[in-house]
Amino acid sequence: MIDFPMLVLVLTPTTVPRIAGAWVAVRTFLTQTVHAASLNNANRDSR
Repeated sequence: MIDFPMLVLVLTPTTVPRIAGAWVAVRTFLTQTVHAASLNNANRDSR
């Protein structure tokens, strides 16, 4: 039987970068979406 802390130590090096990468991708996507939406609103208001 594998000890749980050992399992965590084995999984962490691969899991953390994946979570970090996914988090950065989601944040970037949300930032771009919000930015584009605010730009569209500004363009609409200026017309």
